[in-house]
Amino acid sequence: MTSINYDKMSFMDRLKEVGMRPDHDFGLSWIKREGQGRVFYMALGHDERIYAETAMMEHLLAGMQYVLGDLKADDSPSKKKTTH
Repeated sequence: MTSINYDKMSFMDRLKEVGMRPDHDFGLSWIKREGQGRVFYMALGHDERIYAETAMMEHLLAGMQYVLGDLKADDSPSKKKTTH
């Protein structure tokens, strides 16, 4: 999973957030099983220049391969550790 570290966001960026998650876990890219299928989600890509980056294209390709069943990955649900 790719995510945003909320604690490192600037105050102004935090003000832009809608629907604040209490666990501050903002997933930007993830995989999961859905019934008999697979899901790949990626919220990166608001600027087409990122698709010129090799690492981004490799990430996107891996996600598509996972959905097709060509790439094995641990898609078991994880439990996020919480600290109080």
